Order: sequence, then C-alpha cells, then structure tokens
Amino acid sequence: FLPSLEMANFLPTKWPKNRIAALPPGCNISGDCFTEWEKKFHNRKKLRLFYVGSIDPTTTYDLSPLFESLCMSEDACLQLCCPEVQWKKYKAYYKMPDTNVVQVIHKSGFDIKSDYENADLFCIVRKPTSYLEFAMPIKLFEAIGYGLPIIANRGTLVAKFVEDEGVGWVIDGPDDLRSLCRYLNRNRQILIEKKRAVQEVRKN
Repeated sequence: FLPSLEMANFLPTKWPKNRIAALPPGCNISGDCFTEWEKKFHNRKKLRLFYVGSIDPTTTYDLSPLFESLCMSEDACLQLCCPEVQWKKYKAYYKMPDTNVVQVIHKSGFDIKSDYENADLFCIVRKPTSYLEFAMPIKLFEAIGYGLPIIANRGTLVAKFVEDEGVGWVIDGPDDLRSLCRYLNRNRQILIEKKRAVQEVRKN
C-alpha cells in the first residue's frame, strides 16, 4: 500500500501492478461548525487563508509562490502556522513586508482546531518538485476533515486530487491565486457552496 500509485515509480524494486494499491491518508471529521463559520465569513472583508506545516525552503516546503501572491492581494490574508524556529530562520528569505496580510502562529495538536474552524480556505501552494508529483500530504486530509476547500498549485498530485474530487481550486501561479481570491471574495456564495461540497466528500 502506497499513499499514491505514482510513488511506485520511486520504489527500489519493481512490483507487479496487481500487488500495489493506493491508500491515501484518511481524516477525522471535525464537528459541524458551518453556521458559526458562515456568520464570521459574511462579516469579513477579506478571505481568510490558512496554512499549517513546514516553511523550510531547503526541502520541499518553499512557499514563495504563496507569499508572493498575498503580498499584492487586497482580497485575502493568510494565517500561517509553522514551527517558531523555522519562522525566525526563514522570515528574511520570504521577504515579508510589515503588513497585516500574514499572521504567524506557532501551535500544534488540538490547539489548532479553532484556527481550522475559522478559516475560509486551506492553501497547499509551494514550488513544485518531483516529490510533490507523488506525495499526498497528511495536512490535505486534515483540512478536508475540517470541511475546508483547498487551493493547490498545478503540477502536483494534490492538484490532481483537488480537481478529481472537486474539493477546491487549482492555480497556475501567483497571478492566478490573486485572481481567484478576488473572484471568490466578490462571489462568496460560490465558496459557501464549495465548503458544503467538501463536507460531503470528506465522508469518503
């Protein structure tokens, strides 16, 4: 069993196709807070994007496309949850201006539950690498468990999953992300309907 069939190409030995199966991570379904979220959503001027995980650009976690998009966005802000030691080390690399576009927090485990529930969208937007062509991040399924639509960048297996399952949107670059946020911020019912769709898909 592999997180994806694409990973089989990277195994050190060849396996018959009838002995390989994809078994992506599952997810815990968080309590339904849709009504409470919708009230907050309508009172916000900007979309609230959320990211949880590493930001180490020396590995597969180079978030430059995400930061580049948000620095020029008038329609979205980002709550970034990452290890504090990484933020101190790589903040200068991402060249973040002193604005309120990005809020940085350092939490883990159950402490992060309320941040998931308050978010409008979950971002998995990184510089594509060969690893991301077969990886299925656990955070993808954690976000789906909270009923969050996903934004992913094309060229990754996550993007294919998002399109196949209809759980979000796939972008081609920073300009595309800014355009998407502008569109969703002005057509909020579309995001509400997508969130309802994710709540159905997560049961699978």
